[in-house]
Amino acid sequence: MTAHDYSKPTEKKQQKTLAQAHEEDILEPTCAEATEQCWEDCKITMYHKDELGTPLYCHNTPSGWGQMIVFFICLYAFFTAWFSLLLYLSQAFGTAVLWGYLGVFLVFVIGLSVLIYLGQKHHDVVEASKRASRRACGLAADEKALV
Repeated sequence: MTAHDYSKPTEKKQQKTLAQAHEEDILEPTCAEATEQCWEDCKITMYHKDELGTPLYCHNTPSGWGQMIVFFICLYAFFTAWFSLLLYLSQAFGTAVLWGYLGVFLVFVIGLSVLIYLGQKHHDVVEASKRASRRACGLAADEKALV
C-alpha cells in the first residue's frame, strides 16, 4: 500500500456516471479512489477562492456568514416575542385574538412574497448588467461561464 501526498494537487478527471461506466465496462472506483475524490471535494467546499479571488468558506464569505448569524438571531428573537405575545393575548382575551393573528400572518406572507419578487427582479437586473459589462470587456469566452 503506498502513501499518497495530499499536499500535491491531483489531476481533475472527468467523472462518469454509473450508467456510462457500465456501458464502457469500466469498473467502479475503488474505495481509495472514491475517498481521494471525496477528500478533494471536501477541501474545495471548506475553502476556495471564486473567479474574482474572493475567499469562500463553505461557499460563503465571512461577511455573508456574519450576516446570516445576525439574521437568524433576529429571527429567533422576533418569533420568541411574537409567540409570547400570542400566548399572553390568547390567555387574556380568549381565542378570538387568533383571528387577528391570522390576519396579521396573511399580511406578512403577502408582504414577504412581494419583497422576494422585487428582490429577485433587482437581482436579475444586476446579473444582466454584469453579463453585459463582461461581454463588453471580453472577459467571458462563452455564455456558460457566466451562468
